[in-house]
Amino acid sequence: MNRAHTQILDTALRYLGSGLSIIPVNTDGPRAKKPHFHALHGTGHSRREERGGRPINIPTWAEFQTTRATEAEVTEWVTQHGVTGFAVVTGQISGIVGIDFDQDGLGTLAHLNWRPHVLTPSGGAHIYVKHPGHHVKTMKASGIKDDALRLPAGIDVRGDGGYILLPPTTITGKGQYQRTEERKFLPIAAIPELLMDGERACRFREVLGLTPPAPQPAPAPTHVAAPTFSDNDQRPPLDPILKRTEDLAWGGKGRNEAGFWFACQMRDNGYTEGETLMCHATLVSLFPSSDTKGDVSPYTEREFTDSVRSAYRRAARSGWQRGYGQ
Repeated sequence: MNRAHTQILDTALRYLGSGLSIIPVNTDGPRAKKPHFHALHGTGHSRREERGGRPINIPTWAEFQTTRATEAEVTEWVTQHGVTGFAVVTGQISGIVGIDFDQDGLGTLAHLNWRPHVLTPSGGAHIYVKHPGHHVKTMKASGIKDDALRLPAGIDVRGDGGYILLPPTTITGKGQYQRTEERKFLPIAAIPELLMDGERACRFREVLGLTPPAPQPAPAPTHVAAPTFSDNDQRPPLDPILKRTEDLAWGGKGRNEAGFWFACQMRDNGYTEGETLMCHATLVSLFPSSDTKGDVSPYTEREFTDSVRSAYRRAARSGWQRGYGQ
């Protein structure tokens, strides 16, 4: 392994050790800066597809959007497949959002007075921002038609599902990606909310994907009507039993205890076990969406069934008087 390969391997392993997800890239030819499919395929990163009526393996880097490569894979990419370039997979997996300025965007970069983290062979620059924790879309300046939400010319965003090349990758005939002395992430607070792009006002921080998404209102609960078992049912009606059960569930007793209480009342008032089990959907629509620990989780049919069976294993007590609770 020559000196250049040793350098790129040592650097790649340092990137990996710092928590970045990295992928191999080509450094020459028509696929320069694209994922190095030969290296990916050689380490088992491919998917099966039908082409021309026969299955083939298509190399893919999608796995590295959620899982980091191993040291053994990175070493094999360099030593066995001749990889001389790497990119960081941006987004939550690496904790990085990359803002890519090409030459058309350098005027905006100068106006913002930001110090680049990386200088590119073509004269552009990369800025790194700490991933904000919510999904950040990877997109190009030309990818948005809404004026207020269109990036200024020459600026791309590498967020979740994207990648951006790393130093010291060298593209044949163009030059090397170079790290600057800047080491700290650009603070999100340093990104203006509004940026004038000529005469157009761009909601800059929002279009970069760095504004927290607006909270979505919780869907209104959908009430499920209680089943009707008989047109001339002489048993105490379900509505007051359900109302008392709902009060218990919301009043601190919790869903399981309220469900067991409900099953006991149904048993005592002459409802069969099968009829009681039919009320699960109605109870779900009346109960809180979280358990007694505050964890959001469904009140499952299994939980309710266990409560009903436990209640019906015991002898019935005196039922309610007709009209009680109405």
